[in-house]
Amino acid sequence: MHFSATKYLEYDFESVIHAEIHSTFEEIAQITGELDSVFQSLHALNVSECDEDLLLAMRQHLFSALYIKDLGYVQGDYMLCSTGVGIFKDPVYVDIADYQGPKGSEIWVDRGIELFDQQVKAMIIRNGNFNAVITEQQFNSLISIPVQWRIMYHYQGEHVHVAGHKSLPVPVTAQHKVDDAFFYQTDCSDVVPYCVGTLTPRSYFEEYNQRLLVLWLIIAILTAVLTFGGLLIASRFRRSKKSRVLRGLKTKQFYCEYQPIVSLSSGHVIGCEVLARFKDNTGPIFPDEFIPVIQDSNKTWEFSVQIMNRVYSDLSPECEALESFKVNINFFARDIDNGRVLAIKAHPLNTLKNINLVVEVTESEQLASSSSKNTLNSLTESGFQVAIDDFGTGYSNLGQLRQFTCHTLKIDRSFVSEMEGGSIRSSLIPHVVDIAKNINVNIVAEGIENDKQRMALLDAGIAFGQGYHFGKPMSLNKLISQLKSDKPQ
Repeated sequence: MHFSATKYLEYDFESVIHAEIHSTFEEIAQITGELDSVFQSLHALNVSECDEDLLLAMRQHLFSALYIKDLGYVQGDYMLCSTGVGIFKDPVYVDIADYQGPKGSEIWVDRGIELFDQQVKAMIIRNGNFNAVITEQQFNSLISIPVQWRIMYHYQGEHVHVAGHKSLPVPVTAQHKVDDAFFYQTDCSDVVPYCVGTLTPRSYFEEYNQRLLVLWLIIAILTAVLTFGGLLIASRFRRSKKSRVLRGLKTKQFYCEYQPIVSLSSGHVIGCEVLARFKDNTGPIFPDEFIPVIQDSNKTWEFSVQIMNRVYSDLSPECEALESFKVNINFFARDIDNGRVLAIKAHPLNTLKNINLVVEVTESEQLASSSSKNTLNSLTESGFQVAIDDFGTGYSNLGQLRQFTCHTLKIDRSFVSEMEGGSIRSSLIPHVVDIAKNINVNIVAEGIENDKQRMALLDAGIAFGQGYHFGKPMSLNKLISQLKSDKPQ
C-alpha cells in the first residue's frame, strides 16, 4: 500500500510541475500580449525623434505595464533615449539580436541595461523603432516551486536559451522521466514559441509530501482499506491559500465590488469605496485572508495597480453618467511611505470625466514618517483627496493629522456597532467629530446597519456614511442602478 501511495504522489507531483510549466506559458503569453499592445500604441504616435513628449508617453505606458521595466526609442542601429535614462548624450549602438520572434521582433537575451551601466542583465525586445526591457527577475518568478528550470525559444527548428539553467538538456518536446534522483519534465507551448524544462530533486518531492506519506500510513493502518480517498482529501490541504492568492495575482483573478457612500441626511449616493475581492475554482478567499499574504509577499504595489486597472475598466463606460463622483481606493501604508503611490498621477483613471479619486489609507505608524507626509502632500497638491480609514483604531492624533492634508476621516465600524449599547468606545465619537472640525475635514461613518444608527450619527454631527443599511458591496452595474433610482437599497 505504501508503494501505491508513493506512485500516486509521484503522479500528483508531476501534475503540479506540469501545472507550473503551463502557468509559465500563460504568463509568457501575457508578457507577449503586453509587448504587442505597448508597441502598437507607441507606433501609432508616428514619431520621428525622441523628445520630452515621447518620453512622457513611454513613461505613461510603463506605469500601466505589469512586466515591462523600461522602454526606449531606436533609429537604425542606435538607441536615442529610454524612460529610465532620458535622452542619451551619445546614442547607444545596438548590435545584432540573438534571435527574431515569429512576428518580426528582434530579441536580445541576457544583455546589460544602460540605466545600470550594463551591470544589470535583462531581455530586450525591439519592434520597429521601440524596444522594451524584461528583467531576469520577471523570469525567475515564473515558476514558484524550487526546481531547476530552463526556458528555450523554439521556432522553425531554431533553439535559443532564454532563461534558467543552461546546463539542463534542451527542452524541445514534451516528455517526463522519473528516477531515483530526479524528476525531469519538459513541455512546449501551442500558443507561444517556447519550451520549458524542469529538473526536480527527489529530496524535494519527499519533503513536499512527507506529511502526506505519514498520513497515508496512518490511514492504511487504521482502516486497512485500499482507497485513495483519504489521500485526495489530504492533498487539498497542500493547495495553500498563499499559493492561490499569488497565482490569482499572476492571472488577474482579483475583481472589484463597490460600496456606496451616502449623505446621511438625504440618502443621496455621493461616492463609493472600492473593495477588492478574490475567487478561483476552489472558491472565494476573503480580504482578511488575502491582504496579509500580499503584504508578506511584497506584492502590495502590483496588487494596487491591478485593482486600479480593474476600476478603470469598470468605470470607463459609465463615467459619463456620473456627476462629481468620489471613488475611494485603498492603498497600503508602505506604498505611501516609499512613494510608489505617486505613480497614480499618470494612471488612466485620472482621465475619466466626473470621477474624483480619493486615496484611502489605514492609519498606521508609517503615516507618521516624513516620507509619508511628503507623499500625501504631493498627492493633494496634484488634486487627489486623502481619506484616513479606520480612524481611532491606530496611531494618528491631531498633531500628526495637521502635518499633511487630509480631507476625510473614516470612523471604524466598531465605534458604530457599539452605539446602541452606549459603550465607552462609542462615546468617543463626539471627540472624533471635534477633531474633524478642528482640522476642517469630513467624516464618514462605516458599518451603519440600521436607521437608528444613522439618526444618532447625524445628531452627533456626522454627514456621511456607508454600510449595509445603504447597500452591501456590489457590482458597478448594481451601483449605477442604485444611483439612477437614488434610493437606498
